[in-house]
Amino acid sequence: LERIDLALTKLENSYNNGSTAALKAGEAESLRRWDKALNEIYGVLKTQLTPEEMEDLRLKQLDWIALRDQRAAEAAAEFADGTLESVAQLSKARELTKERCFFLANTYLKEEAG
Repeated sequence: LERIDLALTKLENSYNNGSTAALKAGEAESLRRWDKALNEIYGVLKTQLTPEEMEDLRLKQLDWIALRDQRAAEAAAEFADGTLESVAQLSKARELTKERCFFLANTYLKEEAG
């Protein structure tokens, strides 16, 4: 996760002073990468958790997805009909997805033996 974070920091630096289109593209790419990491973590957890633990996590994930989407929509609403509306939505979704990756990894992932 830290390697992804470092790589994306470099990406963010490349588009932060760019156009709105560059900001949107950069945030979309960052979100895509964090979402991929989240799915990979979730996949590993399926192999490490008991069926009961996994079902509990699955329900928590559904709640989290709804909350993430709501908070991203709220962030976008602050810029309603403006050029930064979609950037704000992507940025909030990326931020929350990144946080969720670290939360799941730190809370649920078990160290590999060996």
